[in-house]
Amino acid sequence: MVHEGKVHRPYRLRKNVVLFDAATLATDWDRMKEEAEGSFTSTQAPDIERNPWDEALG
Repeated sequence: MVHEGKVHRPYRLRKNVVLFDAATLATDWDRMKEEAEGSFTSTQAPDIERNPWDEALG
């Protein structure tokens, strides 16, 4: 996701240890969620049932 530009680059602490800033990562996830929700309309897939976990996790 970093290479695709979807999330910001992490901080590299050591060769195999990277650290993401939690606030920046949360912002990136919120942006991706908004983009995903905006890409679906009710006319595209009216026969898809609503996932009950969407409300529980929302």
